[in-house]
Amino acid sequence: MISSKYSLLLAFGIVTASLSACSSSSGGGAATGGTSSGGTPATGGTIATGGAATGGTATGGTATGGTATGGTSTGGMPSTGAGPADSTQGSIAAYLTAGTYKNAPWISETAMPRDAASVVSPHGKVRVWMNDTLVASWHAGNGEFGGTAHTTGSMAVKEFYDDAGMQVGRAAMLKVMGASNAWVFYCEGTDQARCNGETIPYYGDSTSACNGCHGGLIYTHAP
Repeated sequence: MISSKYSLLLAFGIVTASLSACSSSSGGGAATGGTSSGGTPATGGTIATGGAATGGTATGGTATGGTATGGTSTGGMPSTGAGPADSTQGSIAAYLTAGTYKNAPWISETAMPRDAASVVSPHGKVRVWMNDTLVASWHAGNGEFGGTAHTTGSMAVKEFYDDAGMQVGRAAMLKVMGASNAWVFYCEGTDQARCNGETIPYYGDSTSACNGCHGGLIYTHAP
């Protein structure tokens, strides 16, 4: 018969062995969960997907704020392109030479040349063309005596004709930013008298002889 003391020691050994086995089993579980838990960095490796491709140069590129913004409308030019690149003599002369003013959205007050509207006009027989900015300005009630100035960018081209119906020159008026009489004038042709006796080609601003007569006004009305 086994003594009580020996029985207790035997029982303690069995319990200890059981605890040791459980501990070994738990440690095996940790090994299984090892690379599985540590594997998430591999999944997190997809961070490369959110790399330079997202938010790269395609977003906010040169398309935003490009030359289309603030184009020729800046500096008092027509926003539709119905006018020269700027108000300098060279740009106006080039625009007239190209004959672009005879194309839409420009319109002419008459289908054919007409006689001078006033006995004091030096221009003789003429045909007047107007850009869309001027036409809209007329219909808005601008440009009258004592009224509101024409819209910046308003432009008129007056072609000169002789009695045989041949074109002998032309003049242009272009409204620039500023007061009602802030215009630039250009005149060219074979007859100096048609340009009020000025040296041809002639270019002037609000201090010129042209503005002495026009005073910021265009006497021809839009159809």
